Amino acid sequence: MTPPSLQVLIGVFLCSCCVKGSLQPQPRVFLTFNELQETKTSQFYSLSHQPLDYRILVMDEDQDRIYVGSKDHILSLNINNISQEPLSIFWPASTAKVDECKMAGKDPTHGCGNFVRVIQMFNRTHLYVCGSGAFSPVCAYFNRGRRSEEQVFKIDSKGESGKGRCSFNPSANTVSVMINQELFSAMYIDFMGTDAAIFRSLTRRNAVRTDQHNSKWLSEPTFVDAHLIPDGTDPNDAKVYFFFKEKLMDNSGTTKQIHSMIARICPVSKDVHMPLRT
Repeated sequence: MTPPSLQVLIGVFLCSCCVKGSLQPQPRVFLTFNELQETKTSQFYSLSHQPLDYRILVMDEDQDRIYVGSKDHILSLNINNISQEPLSIFWPASTAKVDECKMAGKDPTHGCGNFVRVIQMFNRTHLYVCGSGAFSPVCAYFNRGRRSEEQVFKIDSKGESGKGRCSFNPSANTVSVMINQELFSAMYIDFMGTDAAIFRSLTRRNAVRTDQHNSKWLSEPTFVDAHLIPDGTDPNDAKVYFFFKEKLMDNSGTTKQIHSMIARICPVSKDVHMPLRT
């Protein structure tokens, strides 16, 4: 159930208030949903009785906010008062795109909506946000204000194509990292969900991607996460690591098995190279 996922989020932030008594509070790194309910400190929140697919959570420590991406909505929650009514933006796919999606036979509830899959800090005042757009990916800039007390949260640009930045299918994970206002993302970039790629876009340099339909680069991947990790003291030596799973043939050549993989990208390179695969 999607709504409890946001309930867990809210409860985790409140759980520190529930530990009382003579025993010293112990740090917790894991809390089951049943344990959370027993504390009676969680608060249920949902924008709708319909499934909203809360999935993307982004922490903004500069403005003490948490951004939550869901179906047709982006939320901005106050870290210091998680029970405060969040700021919300309604960002649906266009009626025409939704109709086209339904005519193509996609699931009206779980496919033909604008499922937010990318939320990245673009600069001090704006987020860069992408959604599946009813199988027609779309991206836009969102104004979050310069200071938290401004309570600013609004769309600040017209939508632009999100192809190469967000998957068409909301069920296919999209992972991304923003570096110096360049977006590095991994997703499936076609309607049928057969062309997986790691892309560098939103750049003054040429947009580049991994080789198309080359199983030596990517073989039916399921993308899990992406991180910029330092490599020494020089910031220019930092690398982007993509974590994913692949289906690869075993030694007999008859059975595919799932393997955990890591790809390493040099963000300052002119091209997308993957020198590391584990």
